[in-house]
Amino acid sequence: AAPVVLCSSMGTTEPDSFLEKLGNGHIGFFKLNEEAFLMASGLPYTIVKPCGLTDGPGSAAELLVGHDDEIDVKPPTVSRSDVARVMVEALLQPEAA
Repeated sequence: AAPVVLCSSMGTTEPDSFLEKLGNGHIGFFKLNEEAFLMASGLPYTIVKPCGLTDGPGSAAELLVGHDDEIDVKPPTVSRSDVARVMVEALLQPEAA
């Protein structure tokens, strides 16, 4: 099967994050369930969980990788261009993802 690349969100492991207060709430809860469903699917996958998205230029900042929302970056932002680049590379090089 072809690899699946999912764009989720940082903060899904924090039940009281600001994401839970947006719109009708529970955005992080639903994203976390989506991640769990994909992980249990048996398909090869990569889950990208960016922090605050910006429209800034790509390749302008160092990209950091963390696990379980452990990264504490001020300000917590990443350009949409960089997120797209990471996702495309995960498709092109699934063995490195």
